[in-house]
Amino acid sequence: MSVNFRTFYGLLSIDEKHFLTYSANRGYDFIEQTEYKFSPENAADIIDSRIEELVRYFNLPFIKIQDFDDNKTIKYYYELADYTAFNLNYKEKYIRYQDFLRKNKIL
Repeated sequence: MSVNFRTFYGLLSIDEKHFLTYSANRGYDFIEQTEYKFSPENAADIIDSRIEELVRYFNLPFIKIQDFDDNKTIKYYYELADYTAFNLNYKEKYIRYQDFLRKNKIL
């Protein structure tokens, strides 16, 4: 089982910490996403073409840094993020990505 977890509401709550501990203790593979301060420097920028390729492949919502407007609220960007395509396609694409990594002896 793989778990992708992130809180969007500040620091982790007690329940969220419990969930992560529960997942880790059962040997689940999971990604605990790093929390960064929401700012133009780290909110929207795609660092290089490899990151952009993965973001597009997995249908993750993103915007280019030149489209980021720091006069807009965090709520605006939160509501802009649509994970529908990501959620619909993640399992299949993740399996294909793992196959690619295995084929190329990366995994």
